[in-house]
Amino acid sequence: MNARLVAIAAALAFAPGCAYVQDRGLDLAQVVDVSMGVSEGFEANLRATKALQVGFGGYRGIAWFGLKDGVLDLWQEERTELGIGPLYVHEVFRTDGHRLLDIQHPLFGDPGWRDASFDLSHLTDRGLFDLGFTVNVIFLGVDVAASPAELVDFVTGLATFDVLEDDVYSPTTRALEQRLSGENARVRSAAARALRLRYGEDFGYAQYTAPDQMPAWQILAIRRWREFLEGETTPTAEPAADAAKTAVTAEPAEVAEPAAVSASPN
Repeated sequence: MNARLVAIAAALAFAPGCAYVQDRGLDLAQVVDVSMGVSEGFEANLRATKALQVGFGGYRGIAWFGLKDGVLDLWQEERTELGIGPLYVHEVFRTDGHRLLDIQHPLFGDPGWRDASFDLSHLTDRGLFDLGFTVNVIFLGVDVAASPAELVDFVTGLATFDVLEDDVYSPTTRALEQRLSGENARVRSAAARALRLRYGEDFGYAQYTAPDQMPAWQILAIRRWREFLEGETTPTAEPAADAAKTAVTAEPAEVAEPAAVSASPN
């Protein structure tokens, strides 16, 4: 009897109506990020979009926790930044999150470094139009941000228009697989996030801050996801009602390997 109730609850959780409610809730939660952590260093940043920001310093976050990208999580991160306005350099690493994707950045001066490595061209945990601040003093850090883009996504999502293409539960696994294999790095990362939240797995996929490149480890993770969604592998935590959706019969498009494929920065 208990097993039957669990199966019914899982089916209801992934029913279209509930998926809509879950996605609108995630959209709303993404409007504001609030996190803090135990970290070493000194840093200050104040931003009103990426084109209007000022900051300097860096820190190594031993344990950060809070509301980030719509979910509550605990993770580690390192950040270094310096500049004013559009002439702003910023690197960030994030790892060991339970629900968040890792973030990898090519270190300044290392082989992955890009000549025009300004924050405006990065795909980081800060949106192009975000308003907020980050402060770290010796052993304590705080980050607060509001995202107008996520607010627009929430409002349009009420009419079932996913303007940022970051819904988690409403898209079919086939649609997420296609997004994961696409050329738009932001949409790829959103699809990887959606798959992780749905299945509790990432296959080593990490968001890369150079959107014009697809590192070899990212390509490998996409291939593993495709095999999994074809039903060739077993998920670590697959929702019961979504199991039938993973048996995709059509052959997915091959992942195009870009001309400039970067190695992992680590």
